[in-house]
Amino acid sequence: MIDQRRIRFSTIDGLRRSDLPLACDIWADDVYRAPWGTRETMKIAAFLVRYITDGLPPTSATLGSLELRTQLGREEAKQALKILHLYRAVEAYSIDRNELRVAMRLSDLQRGIVLETSERLAQMSARRAADGALREERWLPTTASAALDDQDELDPAQA
Repeated sequence: MIDQRRIRFSTIDGLRRSDLPLACDIWADDVYRAPWGTRETMKIAAFLVRYITDGLPPTSATLGSLELRTQLGREEAKQALKILHLYRAVEAYSIDRNELRVAMRLSDLQRGIVLETSERLAQMSARRAADGALREERWLPTTASAALDDQDELDPAQA
């Protein structure tokens, strides 16, 4: 089967698929902290990371989708991609008939950080499991009316 992902790392030697979200975080953090970074490059980086981590369909990797999600014009987006390429955050990119393809560059240092951090997280998770720690439920914001209902259920002595 031919891989249809249009935005991906050019190489992920030594990493597992489960390491991709962490690799994206580290890659994006480096782009955000770079002295050459602009507001536009940060927006493009966020779009690229979101495409990978959210598992968006290949059809969402278009210049139109990029413009819509980042609120950048076509020329601004192209210029930001050029900057990312110039400073080697992106290995290569192409825009062909509105279709966007990007090979993000994960350096050896970044891959090492991903592997080290992944190992640390696995150790922490194993330690928590051994200690019998309860897994925290994922919190997401609720609507205002649901939040008010929750407040009504609180014990007045706790408030």
